[in-house]
Amino acid sequence: MVDTETDWWNNGATDYITANIADDRNSDGNGCGLLFLYYLHDGLKYGWDAITRAGGSSLGETYGTLTGDDPGSAFTAFQQALQPFVNANQQLNLPANGNPWAS
Repeated sequence: MVDTETDWWNNGATDYITANIADDRNSDGNGCGLLFLYYLHDGLKYGWDAITRAGGSSLGETYGTLTGDDPGSAFTAFQQALQPFVNANQQLNLPANGNPWAS
């Protein structure tokens, strides 16, 4: 799993959160989306039931519904939340399970 998330980062960390610009066969989109879901659940402490109920046409809209923040700010907030896991060489360091926010 970690390969998908770190590959997304290494391939330029494209914003797949604000708009649905990739389908489920896009490895980078999957890596970004999975890491963002970890962020919502374990980073921001929203339950899976709340995340699925929030829905939306993009993960950014889901973020907006949950937080009350502008959906357009979701990717920026996500990038900021990832910074503690980025080393001096700008590499994303994730644990074996791929979820840096898991307790």
